[in-house]
Amino acid sequence: MKNYFSNLSPEIVHLIRMIADEADQRNLSAYLAGGIVRDMILKRKNLDLDIVIGDSTETVASAVAKKTKGKLTVYRQFKTATVLLPKGLRVDFATTRSETYAKPGAMPSVKKGSLADDLFRRDFTINAMGLCINRNQFGVLLDEFDGLRDLRQKKIRVLHKDSFSDDPTRVLRAVRFEQRFRFSIEPTTLGLLKTAVKKNFYKTASAGRYFAEFKKILDEEKPMPALKRLKALKAYGFLGEEEAADIPFLEDISQKIARLKRRKECAENYQWWFIYFLSIVAQNSEKFHKKLLEEFSFTKEQKKDILSLSQWKSILAELSDEQLSRSCVYKRLKEFSFDFVMFLRIVASSKDIVDKIDRYLLKDCRITLFINGHDLQKESGIPGKKIGFILDRVLEQKLDGTVKNKRDEWKAARLLLKQEC
Repeated sequence: MKNYFSNLSPEIVHLIRMIADEADQRNLSAYLAGGIVRDMILKRKNLDLDIVIGDSTETVASAVAKKTKGKLTVYRQFKTATVLLPKGLRVDFATTRSETYAKPGAMPSVKKGSLADDLFRRDFTINAMGLCINRNQFGVLLDEFDGLRDLRQKKIRVLHKDSFSDDPTRVLRAVRFEQRFRFSIEPTTLGLLKTAVKKNFYKTASAGRYFAEFKKILDEEKPMPALKRLKALKAYGFLGEEEAADIPFLEDISQKIARLKRRKECAENYQWWFIYFLSIVAQNSEKFHKKLLEEFSFTKEQKKDILSLSQWKSILAELSDEQLSRSCVYKRLKEFSFDFVMFLRIVASSKDIVDKIDRYLLKDCRITLFINGHDLQKESGIPGKKIGFILDRVLEQKLDGTVKNKRDEWKAARLLLKQEC
């Protein structure tokens, strides 16, 4: 029997054995299932542990949480539980179940089922395998839907003809897995997918759920192949009526992002998925951008960034002025999030503009004053709003080099205080 656990760390294997022991004590079947099994077979790293158990999921998960000092969260409606371990590892538990869909795109109705039922409800055959972790059958692979065959043949295949109707987000998932693993969507599945795109099946799912799946594509290490594939399939309709995703534009941006992510100061400081998203919709109309905000959920800062897309070209034009002072660059960029400023940096074609933005991101945005509002207010007694104005002017002078130390800051601030009084 092949040892699929050989590429897991001893700590993960120990955790799996401990979970299995809790199931064995209760005479319950326990399997690893889904993406973790697929990636174990492919020898790819995956720390998302999905455990399916015959029954008493909450009891087993609770025991595991107690032993590992993890945080337990139970979702009784879906017969699932999650344990978040102290080091950040997440273990998802689910009772073997079957699902039915009242209508296309609806959230499924869940009821207890067999392990085969549980695997059949999944998206693709390569994600529909189970690996037993019980002591007496440890490492035995359950593969009723030929997932192992499709892995070897590098195929993405749905389990039944209604798969995309039941869950339209599988359109995006099929493309994501196809491009991540460099597989191909097998012909029948591809035909079903194209029908789903043509008939706008995405409209039957909630916009938020569909966009969450799209975000996973943007979060891939290399999202560009999937973005190109979606374009070829004409599958950007969920974003709106206007044409989205200029592929040559995106390819240039993707190359720049890849280089930037190799830099230590950039790797983890930006939401790269959002920068990709801004790039996809950047050249659309302001009306289109406003429609996005109505359809999908974004943070307050992200909403502001999306609305700012209508002026990205004019901002770059302003920054192209060779006589622009450092303080003027600072004032122009500080109103935007770092993600939006990085987007500007990426789409800028001029080295001079790139240098200005780099100086802002790497240095100027971090420059602070020695003096503070409390000190100024104590000395002057003027309102806080005016104090803020004075501090901003002193900072601008510091950026431009006319203020160099704490003594200079006080001198500049007192002069401005006199002008205000």
